[in-house]
Amino acid sequence: MESRDWSSDVCSSDLGNNRPTETRTDQVDLSVGQCFQDWEDGDYDVETVACNQTHDFEVIHTFTVTDKTRPSDTELGDTAEAECTAAFQRYVGTPLGSSSLSLGWLYPSVGSWSNGDRTIACYVGFDDGATLDQSVKNSRM
Repeated sequence: MESRDWSSDVCSSDLGNNRPTETRTDQVDLSVGQCFQDWEDGDYDVETVACNQTHDFEVIHTFTVTDKTRPSDTELGDTAEAECTAAFQRYVGTPLGSSSLSLGWLYPSVGSWSNGDRTIACYVGFDDGATLDQSVKNSRM
């Protein structure tokens, strides 16, 4: 799975208090163990579901970027790839290269960075569009 570059997407932190009242989770607020559905470019939130329901992705790790100024998209992607790859085996229970899952990440857009977002969320799913119906934690998938 290619990493998802959402740096040009709108994040709800870009919208201030004009957030929708739906029961959706902002991409910047995703946490480890949350399962969620795919999203459209430009979406700033995702539909989260119980991991025993059909879903597209699961968050396996989050971390905070400590740079004072926003790194480039390439630098954020490189940082995410290294950190997310290391977290993969700890969460799934098998190395990424031996897994049927693919790895992706979400990192702060320019707009969300200016609003204080420093979180990168690592997630897994399938490249071919297949869905999951259970958590991948310790699944060795």
